[in-house]
Amino acid sequence: MNIVLIQGPPGSNKKKIHDELVNFLRTVCKKQVAELHIGEELKHIVLKKRDSSEVIHEYIKNGVLVPFETTVPIWKKTLTELAPNVDWVIITGALRFAPEVTKFLLFVSEMEQVKKVIRLAIDLPIPVCRKNMEQRIDECKNGTKESYINHKVSAFQKTTIEAMDFFYTYGKKYPFVSFKKINGYQDSKLVFFDMVTGLSNKKKRTTIAGDNCSGKSTIAKLIANKLTIASLSSGDYARSIANGSGVSVEKACATAMEDKPAVENFDDRIDDWVKSHNNDENFIMDSRLAFHLIPNSFKVRLELDAKTASEWVWENTERREKEIKENNIKNKEEFQMITEKRLVDDIARYQKRNSIDIRDRKHYDLVINVKHYKNQTEKIAELVLEGYYKWLIG
Repeated sequence: MNIVLIQGPPGSNKKKIHDELVNFLRTVCKKQVAELHIGEELKHIVLKKRDSSEVIHEYIKNGVLVPFETTVPIWKKTLTELAPNVDWVIITGALRFAPEVTKFLLFVSEMEQVKKVIRLAIDLPIPVCRKNMEQRIDECKNGTKESYINHKVSAFQKTTIEAMDFFYTYGKKYPFVSFKKINGYQDSKLVFFDMVTGLSNKKKRTTIAGDNCSGKSTIAKLIANKLTIASLSSGDYARSIANGSGVSVEKACATAMEDKPAVENFDDRIDDWVKSHNNDENFIMDSRLAFHLIPNSFKVRLELDAKTASEWVWENTERREKEIKENNIKNKEEFQMITEKRLVDDIARYQKRNSIDIRDRKHYDLVINVKHYKNQTEKIAELVLEGYYKWLIG
């Protein structure tokens, strides 16, 4: 089993992040997940009068963290019982003091049933946490607000530097994610991206292939913007090569396999550019052949038939005027014929040159027929991101 330890100061929304991660692993990745909230688990032990309940109750009653040595037998028994039946155990709680964290991580990593231990550290400013706690107390209408908040926050402030030093010192041995902050607070989508990518050892890169007018570039740029990663396009690179030689990219592609191509070594130069990113990560690339040239990537294909593509383009005034001006296309039917010919030529080109059928779905991790999502780029991007997260976890 794999273990995720979610840590953070009071008021850092640990529970929300815990719930999002559990839901993702269960519903998207179809994994067996167990949940442990350290504080709740200890309270449950006290209520049920199990194990070291009397000793634990004294610590809790006096507002003192329960020493790790007292809880070792409890965690060992709980995790051992869970191991045969779960893929992931998500643990959330107050293990925020560096010495206690050290002991806990060493303890669980040495259990033979544990494959991987990941620590997710929620690094939020104290004022933000305090504000969150004030809101929570107001909602509960329970207890003395100031004394409760001051006790909790001061306890965290005393150990923040020590704990964060520990995180960075032991970061290589026990990976952790320090969640991104937008204007001093968490953007939930960025937090979730950090959280999921922090659980994976795979290189973070996505390649998008697809039919003409299927929205490859649009979707790639949209996702890159959402995740604040680089957006790369072999089409843009090919266009720059063609323009540098004084020809259109359409002509460069059409003559690439001829004895006298319009641009010398056109395909080779594009392939070399794509492969130059093989050791990089944190990017998304739209490219017909990147799935083949960058094999260890999340590979997506967007499908769209030529008839539907021509109808969509002709309904879009800007796109229609561009095709009329740049390619002298007179009507929708002519555009459909040209689109179909481009596809046939591309299939033959890659089959002859690379011995690969770019339409074969077995090459891809995710295939989306965008015909069902007209004018829904946000929805398509969501589907790609969901598939990407699932691929990262494995």
